[in-house]
Amino acid sequence: MKQKSGITLDDVAALTHGRASKGRVGSRSIAHRLQKHEHEKLQIAKERGYLLVDGRTRKALKNSWYLLCQAQGRECFLALRQENQLIRVQMTEPV
Repeated sequence: MKQKSGITLDDVAALTHGRASKGRVGSRSIAHRLQKHEHEKLQIAKERGYLLVDGRTRKALKNSWYLLCQAQGRECFLALRQENQLIRVQMTEPV
């Protein structure tokens, strides 16, 4: 599945596992490699349609979520957890 951005879901999967993407997407200066628990959070975000983040969420997870949304051709939303509130934010570029 390839969208306008040139990013495929296979490219995103490769980047999140620390491998090079076939489409040469991504940058060494922008983190994408995820840890095991972050892969689980990314899967939950796919099901929900947004990524739940807090102050401890690594940039790699946010950037991977952004690329996944680009590959699927949809808007990228984050839900920020602050104290007892959730704030919905649209992500327009990698962190």
